[in-house]
Amino acid sequence: MKWLACAAFAFYSLMTNFVFAQSISIHAVLIGDTQDPTIGPGVAANLLQISALLAAARTEGGLNINVSIVKDDNFDCVNIQKAIDDIVVEKTDTVFIYYAGHGFRRSTSQTQFPEFDCRRSKDPARVELARVADGLLRPGGSEPPPRLLIVLADTCNTPIQEGPPAQARGPASVADRHESFRRLLVDYSGTILMSGSSPGDPSWYLSSGGFFTKQFVSAFAEELLSPINDVRWEDIVTQATRDIFIPTTTPTVQKPQAVTLDLFVSAMAQ
Repeated sequence: MKWLACAAFAFYSLMTNFVFAQSISIHAVLIGDTQDPTIGPGVAANLLQISALLAAARTEGGLNINVSIVKDDNFDCVNIQKAIDDIVVEKTDTVFIYYAGHGFRRSTSQTQFPEFDCRRSKDPARVELARVADGLLRPGGSEPPPRLLIVLADTCNTPIQEGPPAQARGPASVADRHESFRRLLVDYSGTILMSGSSPGDPSWYLSSGGFFTKQFVSAFAEELLSPINDVRWEDIVTQATRDIFIPTTTPTVQKPQAVTLDLFVSAMAQ
């Protein structure tokens, strides 16, 4: 009888965990200034890399992932904010925001994170990384904050003269990664903010993509191969924000940055 009771409890725990995972949605908003004449090709490459990562999480992790992309002619502050505002969040959900494009900071900036350079008209709309996070963590009305919030920006964080902008500018097996995707995107709770550069610094791109995005995707993919109990967002953040050597004529070091808040893995998953 004792063995049967233990087996029944184990089955109940397994089914509860399964139902909980199935009820979770992951809402992703990918934003890219793909038409910029200086970094557009690199931005497009970044979006492909992040889209591929989410596609792998969907198929290999069996996750319910909804993806919205703001790019090309739709890229401006109003459409970016609308895409974020349109997310309908349940308290068990994960929200993933990714931005690739130009960024800057004002003389009045109050946080270490950049503002997105999505100004395409005299419309006063502004989108800042920290405000995006704050708006999702403290929504108005009856909506709860997401269980896990991830906001990444591969963008510069340099001061800019304020005013109107110029107009146009060896994979692992499925079995290896299934539980790892779910641990990172279902079992974790908390908030992660990352940007490709520290205050006052640029974020560097090649036509094949941004250095920071490549480092983040590489760190994420490598973490998926760790033993399941060792798969941790904390390790991804550490690796993704390592100093990046930029092979310019005068050697340059890009310094990504991150802040994490209340990160933890649910007891049911441990």
